[in-house]
This record gives sequence, C-alpha cells and structure tokens, in this order.
Amino acid sequence: MVDEAYNEYTDNPEESSLIRLINSHANLLVIRTFSKIYGLAALRIGYLLGNEG
Repeated sequence: MVDEAYNEYTDNPEESSLIRLINSHANLLVIRTFSKIYGLAALRIGYLLGNEG
C-alpha cells in the first residue's frame, strides 16, 4: 500500500506516482486523498486504486 497524499506537492506528480505499476503488481494499492491539496481534511475524501485481478 502506497499513500500518495502529498504527491501533488512534488516537482513532477505524474513521474513520482506509482499508479503506472498497478497492472504489473497484483498486490499494489495506491491511496490518494483530496484532503491535503484542497484543504478538505475534515471531510476525508479520497480514493484507492488497485488491480482487480
């Protein structure tokens, strides 16, 4: 499980994300949240990405 809550604060969010590896690693889960970048900490809104297989 990888938490990418602060990924938007990196110099290149697309390059530093591990989402591209989901299809090649069946046990990889990537968690993202809107809490940090949009100031929604009280709402806890986010999503989880993973391989269904």
